[in-house]
Amino acid sequence: MVAPAQVIQGLRPFTWRGLTVLIQSAPVDFAHAQAVRKYPYVDGEGHDWTGREAHKVKVRMFFLETLDPGAFTKKWPVWRKALSDGSPGIMEHPILGKFRAVVDNGTISYAAETTAGVIVDCSFSEDTEVDKPNKFSDPKPAVKDVAKAAQVAANVYSIQWPSQRLDVSLFDAVNAFTSRLWDIQVTASGYANQLIGSVEQMIEAAENLTDPKAYPVYENLLHTWELLRDAANQASKDARAKGSKLTQSDTTIADFAASVGNTEDEIAQLNLQLLRSPIVPKGTAITYYTGK
Repeated sequence: MVAPAQVIQGLRPFTWRGLTVLIQSAPVDFAHAQAVRKYPYVDGEGHDWTGREAHKVKVRMFFLETLDPGAFTKKWPVWRKALSDGSPGIMEHPILGKFRAVVDNGTISYAAETTAGVIVDCSFSEDTEVDKPNKFSDPKPAVKDVAKAAQVAANVYSIQWPSQRLDVSLFDAVNAFTSRLWDIQVTASGYANQLIGSVEQMIEAAENLTDPKAYPVYENLLHTWELLRDAANQASKDARAKGSKLTQSDTTIADFAASVGNTEDEIAQLNLQLLRSPIVPKGTAITYYTGK
């Protein structure tokens, strides 16, 4: 498991329209649209969930030459033009991942004591097209990047990639996995599980190190193991055969899942649009797993 003090270090940087900038923070406001139902002579109120409100992101950006050479002289003119035209662009948020966003408002701070550039506070709103709702990407660090860090750390303490494997190193093996360059007779989940077994051997070697400074070796190897495990689980899901059925009457996710031998989570993950209402109407096409 990643140390608490380092858990966000591997996340991707903040960008908008492909433009980069150093930021201090990027908090996200979220809310739900709830239709309120009042009942005469009854305390309180009922609610009907009608969807999620747009995410609101407030970003503090530093265009300061002392922190990032060229930030004010080169980056700021491009950012100023982009922030001024009012059109949407793809934001990559360290926590939320990628989604469309527009600028609501902002403040450009210039002060006599800040001679290296400007600080910009900007508010963005998630922008959703009716026929193309945002699908938030997974913001986890790439397993290849973590494996590279683990490889460098392992080399310092001479922890070798298991000799029975043909791959030259941990990084080479993970790179082959992410590039889908492995024996065609082996499934993606099978290859990932092979890597997991080899990484476990390296973790055992790291556990035997007595140097307190060697903890990052164990930490990076364990993080690699966790990401490979997630990749193996996802590959297994992707490989499962799927089918589709039209509901013959109004139903629920739980009832439909039970009727086809799936779990509620499996049906929900395959049909995110069903989460908008507790009732699935008659005639709805639902995707489900036909095999294990």
